Amino acid sequence: MTNRKYLRYLLSTFALLLFMFGIQLPVHAESYNVPMQVLENGSSNTSYAAAYFAKSATVTPTGNGSYNVTSSVTTQKDLGNYPVQILNIDGAGANVSRSDSGDSQTITYSFTTTDLKARHNAAIKVDVNSINYHHNYVVGLSLDASAVPAAVSSSSSASSQASSSSSQSASSQATSSTEIASSSSVTEASQSSEPATSSSETSKSATSKSSQKATKQVTKETHQNKDKQLPVAAIVGGGLAIGVILGLVINLKKK
Repeated sequence: MTNRKYLRYLLSTFALLLFMFGIQLPVHAESYNVPMQVLENGSSNTSYAAAYFAKSATVTPTGNGSYNVTSSVTTQKDLGNYPVQILNIDGAGANVSRSDSGDSQTITYSFTTTDLKARHNAAIKVDVNSINYHHNYVVGLSLDASAVPAAVSSSSSASSQASSSSSQSASSQATSSTEIASSSSVTEASQSSEPATSSSETSKSATSKSSQKATKQVTKETHQNKDKQLPVAAIVGGGLAIGVILGLVINLKKK
């Protein structure tokens, strides 16, 4: 068996096990790519740092009423080793990872928020050794999240499930009541039809008895007719036998 066939066999077996035992794989929430502006602190003007920040962010609902926002900062290596640093966002530490590709370096950062419409203040640090520039300042991150649906908290989901369960329970009770009423109606109808059924059975019994009586009479008459015909057959048979014997005797005398 080749490696490809073996892999297909394993995948098919795994899928069959999932189907048989009802194993549910984790489902990731849908993500949305939304535009993002990088603004000067306390202003609606675009910040100079916007040249390094990505123009969009990925928004992913977390399922507990909040969102995870992820974006990146990319700089060229000739500016130094990761010259732009993300210190915090909205006063809380941001999750940061680094990657290196060719002549550029990328910092990927993420933070959690419950309000996508709010302006999120990001404290950054810029160090460019070639021009001896070292500065900390704040930029505003503004998301256009109009395409992202409202977050649903787990408590709301539980409430919705409880409401659904209550509705199903009420429906089940109503169905049960209907079945009981239907069963009662069927029982009453059965009881009311018992006399008619009994009379019908009595009529059938009477008819059967009369039929059996008539059959017995016919049988009796048939036997009687047979009994009457038996003597006639005996007489005829006897006569034939006597005739044969007489004929033999006559032939013998002639000889």
